[in-house]
Amino acid sequence: AAVLIVEIGDISRFKKFDRLNSFVGLCPMEHSTGENDRKGSITTRQHRRLRYMLVEAAWVAVRTDPALTLCYSR
Repeated sequence: AAVLIVEIGDISRFKKFDRLNSFVGLCPMEHSTGENDRKGSITTRQHRRLRYMLVEAAWVAVRTDPALTLCYSR
């Protein structure tokens, strides 16, 4: 939790959840033109430490919460 507070700072500065996702680097890169709409992997240019911490926390949650385990295994 301390890493979240330090890295994100004042969360109210993000008006939408999408902005926070972009800040952290959890949004997939998008390579779109008028005809093509391609989504890539998550970006590696944002906050590595914060993204790493959130991904690891998600893995722990998937392993320990039966409901999340069920959702992930689908």
